[in-house]
Amino acid sequence: MKSVICPVCGARVMLGFGAKEGDIVTCQKCGARLRLISDGSGFRAAAA
Repeated sequence: MKSVICPVCGARVMLGFGAKEGDIVTCQKCGARLRLISDGSGFRAAAA
C-alpha cells in the first residue's frame, strides 16, 4: 500500500489503492488536509 509523509507533523499517511494526483487526504495524526502531488514514482503531499 502506498503512503506519503505529512509535511506538517511527519507522520506516515496511508493511501487507498485508487489514490490519484489532486486527491485530498487527511493526516490521521494531526488532522492536516493534504493534496497529493505526483512525483514520478509515487506521490508526495502538500498542505491543501
